[in-house]
Amino acid sequence: MKISALICGVLLLIAVAVVMIFVGQDGSSRDDTGTAEGQSADEHARVMLAQGEANWRKGDLVAAKMLYQRVRNHAKEKELRLDAVLGLVRVRRVERQFAEAIAELDSLKEFDSNDEQVRIRMARAEVNFDMEDYERAREDVKWVLGQEASHADARILEGKIQLKTHFLGKAIDDEWGAEIRNHEIQFGDPLVVNFYDPILESNHGIELTVASGLGDQEDLMLHPVDSKHGRYRGALPTSTGKPVAGDRQLQTQVGDSITVEYMPRADIPAHRIEVQVVESK
Repeated sequence: MKISALICGVLLLIAVAVVMIFVGQDGSSRDDTGTAEGQSADEHARVMLAQGEANWRKGDLVAAKMLYQRVRNHAKEKELRLDAVLGLVRVRRVERQFAEAIAELDSLKEFDSNDEQVRIRMARAEVNFDMEDYERAREDVKWVLGQEASHADARILEGKIQLKTHFLGKAIDDEWGAEIRNHEIQFGDPLVVNFYDPILESNHGIELTVASGLGDQEDLMLHPVDSKHGRYRGALPTSTGKPVAGDRQLQTQVGDSITVEYMPRADIPAHRIEVQVVESK
């Protein structure tokens, strides 16, 4: 009898454990996404978003990115999806995945209210600043301040841009033609071009042609840093994968050779420079 009672007790404990796996300890069942019975998808998304923010603050980018992606993909409420995508953009910036960050922002076409656009445009300004595309960052900040003149983050970034462009205006001392310092970039980094043409004065910028050894070709617009003295600057994101011409990012790989070409006029030979893609350090 004692053995039978013991066996019955063990079986009962096993049954309770199995039930607790499929039913929350509070008595609510959960589906395969982890959402408790009686809890809406958005309530669950709100919890995941908070967990993502906590992981972001701790520096756990992998966990934060996973949670942001789940909220982006499953939340019904627009604001939750927007928060998740902007969180993803922050992670992409830290990881220097600028093309992916821009793609995330480009996907937000449904968000057209003024408040939503201010948040999106501010995030784009921060990505452009990190890419060292200060002219586009300045345009984004100007737009944000046109909507909210006292926007604190925009004012701070505006000051950073002014400091950077002031430094560049004094630091760029390349000879005639397109020059890229050290003639190499690390894999995954944007291609940044400093350009000096002492006889060119263009407030609209100048366009270069950039081609990779993989067969990709993109146009790169350089914006004036100091147009009166012929100084221009621009940046182009790089990424891996199959070449896609015209997607505003250059597909390349380690060991590749990138060609930057500028043709000032049809009667003047094109100026070319080769840039090597080296392994990230």
